[in-house]
This record gives sequence, C-alpha cells and structure tokens, in this order.
Amino acid sequence: LAAGADGLPEDVGHRLVGALAARPEAEATGALLGLATAPPDRRDGETYATSGGHRLSGSAPAREAASLALAERGSARDLTPLTALLGPDSWFGAHETAVQALLRIGTEEAHEHVLAFCFGTKHFYTWHVGALDAVAAARGVRLGP
Repeated sequence: LAAGADGLPEDVGHRLVGALAARPEAEATGALLGLATAPPDRRDGETYATSGGHRLSGSAPAREAASLALAERGSARDLTPLTALLGPDSWFGAHETAVQALLRIGTEEAHEHVLAFCFGTKHFYTWHVGALDAVAAARGVRLGP
C-alpha cells in the first residue's frame, strides 16, 4: 500500500502516513522512508510551480507528509532515514526539518551529516547558518571576537 501512496487520493495518503508515523517500529520507519524518497509521480505533467490552487513543489502530498513525519522522529536510530532526506533527489521542503532533527539528535555523526549537507549546498539560507552555528556551539567553537 505504501509503495503506491502517491497514486491514492490525497486524504488517504495522509492517513496512511499518519498511521505509519504513529508506529515506532523499524518497519514503519522503512515505509515512511520509502514514501519520502520515492521519485515524484509526474504522470499528469504538472510541475506545481505556481501559487494559487496548486502545490508549490514538484513532489506529491504523501511524499511531503512522509518526509515531515520522518523528521519528527529525531532519535539516534533514525539517523539513516534522516540523512536520506538530505539527498539531492529528496523533497526540498524536508531539508530544513531533517537538519533540525539531526541537530536534536546531537551526536558527532549527526553533526557530520549536517556539516556535509550545508557545505554541499549551493545557496545558503538563514537556517543553514543557524545549523552551522549550532554545530560550532556543540563543539565548543567560539565564533567571532
């Protein structure tokens, strides 16, 4: 069922994601990861790049909801799924929440993933700088004079 969630009506896809998000088991995390990292369905040819009645992303609602649900987990055992949300083909809207979840985990490995993502980005936003500042503070690096 999770494999074809983007083909389901939007409300059913969101219910499926909600049910998976409520389950702490690794299988539920795996299903959420599958939904979150699935390529967007482009059968209808829509790009969803306009405001108004359309979504503002090229991804499907279940993919977006699953990405955000994964970012809410934020425990050390969720490190791999969270880093998958930072991949080049992942939904852009999940990047910030995944980085924040990695910062909440707070391990050296989580911080390394945050640094790798931020250093690999082409356009910095305020949240990128905040993430770098948070890693620096956690490592005891003093910024500025």
